[in-house]
Amino acid sequence: MKTIDVITTQNVRIEYELAGVWDRILAFLIDLAVLGALLTVLSLTLGVLGVQAQWVFLIVLLPPVIFYTPLMEFFNNGQSLGKMAMRLKVLQVDGKHPELLDIIIRWAFRFLEIWMTLGSMAIILISTGDLSQRLGGRLSNTTIVRLNVRRHLLLDQLLEIEDLSQYTPRFPQVRQFNEQEMLVMKSALDRYETFRNTAHAEAVKDVVERVKAFTGMDPGELSPSVFLRTLIQDYVVLTR
Repeated sequence: MKTIDVITTQNVRIEYELAGVWDRILAFLIDLAVLGALLTVLSLTLGVLGVQAQWVFLIVLLPPVIFYTPLMEFFNNGQSLGKMAMRLKVLQVDGKHPELLDIIIRWAFRFLEIWMTLGSMAIILISTGDLSQRLGGRLSNTTIVRLNVRRHLLLDQLLEIEDLSQYTPRFPQVRQFNEQEMLVMKSALDRYETFRNTAHAEAVKDVVERVKAFTGMDPGELSPSVFLRTLIQDYVVLTR
């Protein structure tokens, strides 16, 4: 199993598992099924509307086929519907989200690596490369990872968030928690800040509700994520 390590801005190491060939093939087939369904609906709609001109069909049907992947990955943080279903994501090798140029480079080489060679070139490059990259990935410095990340959280990493020597704690009740509980809070916060989606936002809110129920602390005007970060900072100051 190949992995890649990423250091977050909070100095926490995240280990991602690199997507294997079969994961990527299944994601690709799901995307093909989605495209097939979309094209079928568009064709039927044109037929119902009485459109018969071939050039109209080409104008309507070709753009989804050509631009589906780059548009989905650009507007959906590196994920097409197939990648979402397989829990995969395009990521720069330094852990950042792919830029538009990265996505265009990956897309431009799909014709050579996937369509012209029936996927054989992509499979060989992914299987033999240390970072499981096809040619487009190597040129754009990106790869595809699985989103079931494994986090290595240590207390010394928690203490390295920033210099808090002049910091005044706001919630002294945070001393009721132990180190492991604080690491759980930090893990939930890191996941939300890395993958800003509804599921992780709800997870942060759930952690905050449990904290409030256990301690009676009132976050006031603070958002759930800011509240958790404040608790972590308070814990660092009060316990080190």
